Amino acid sequence: MNLVEAFSEMRDFRRAEGRRYPLIPMLITIIMSIACGCPAYREIERFAKANAEQLAELFHLSRKAMPSHVTIRTLIQNSDFDQLCRIFENWARQYVSIKAEDWLSIDRKSIFPTVLGCDKSYDKSYQDFVSLVSVFSQRRGQAIGFDRLHNKKSREIPTVGEMIRLFDLETLQGINPQA
Repeated sequence: MNLVEAFSEMRDFRRAEGRRYPLIPMLITIIMSIACGCPAYREIERFAKANAEQLAELFHLSRKAMPSHVTIRTLIQNSDFDQLCRIFENWARQYVSIKAEDWLSIDRKSIFPTVLGCDKSYDKSYQDFVSLVSVFSQRRGQAIGFDRLHNKKSREIPTVGEMIRLFDLETLQGINPQA
């Protein structure tokens, strides 16, 4: 199954009459842009426009015009992140085999400007950091799993523990999810 087929189960949140761009090709374009080091809305827009001809051909799009950064922001903010992660992880498991000698990195990065107020008190209870926790395979040179973390709802250690269980990393030598 290719990534386009995998994303076919993705629910489109938009009304039918307002859809200029098909959801699946746009989400995959966003993923490709981020994978190429262009994660910001305007960078994704530039990536899509610079590759419009190839993307239109690849996804059999009737129009070669690509969405603006506003449309891209709307797609990112309103797509079901949990469903997107689940689909991507299921797809990735077909192609990624984790071996005992593999080096895996689990990292957390903030994905929104989440420090509220001018005092920058990140440890206050009113702050809600939204982070992306990812598992990266050094051998393959790619991320193989993602999860979102809200510091008001969850903590990093249980989230990482769940990712370790999801990828069955506990069975590999030298990995202790309780550490």
